[in-house]
Amino acid sequence: MIRIGVVSDSHGAMELFEKAVNEMSDVSAIVHLGDCASDALEIARRTGREILTVNGNCDLFSHNPVFRTLDVEGKRIFITHGHREHVKTGLMRLFYRAEEENASLVLYGHTHIQRMDEIDNIMLLNPGAMKDGKYAVVQMDEGGIAHEFHKIGL
Repeated sequence: MIRIGVVSDSHGAMELFEKAVNEMSDVSAIVHLGDCASDALEIARRTGREILTVNGNCDLFSHNPVFRTLDVEGKRIFITHGHREHVKTGLMRLFYRAEEENASLVLYGHTHIQRMDEIDNIMLLNPGAMKDGKYAVVQMDEGGIAHEFHKIGL
């Protein structure tokens, strides 16, 4: 079993971001889905945790990739901010991209809304905006994929 912490859209909310990382002490990895992905560098420095990042539409001068794929527990994860897949107008472009990547889980942000959708056995998870204290934890094992949504009090 592996647990992955997922944050997005931190937009400089360093105190909330640091609290979230501290709450995620039991996760194997932390992923930042963009929009102030540079916040992840500072939080990694403060906490000593490695944070995997992708760029969002606000990360114009960052050298992070725009998307990543990971293979975890026999499942492929497609990681993106979501702006290039136009997630604010629907999830079908994101779904088709996940199919192209042979992913069973997609992690995306951009809309600032916590949600989990499943389309044809592909799970699409948005942790919400870290700037609002929202994040998610995904648990993966041979039995499948589960998630928890969290919110830090402001």
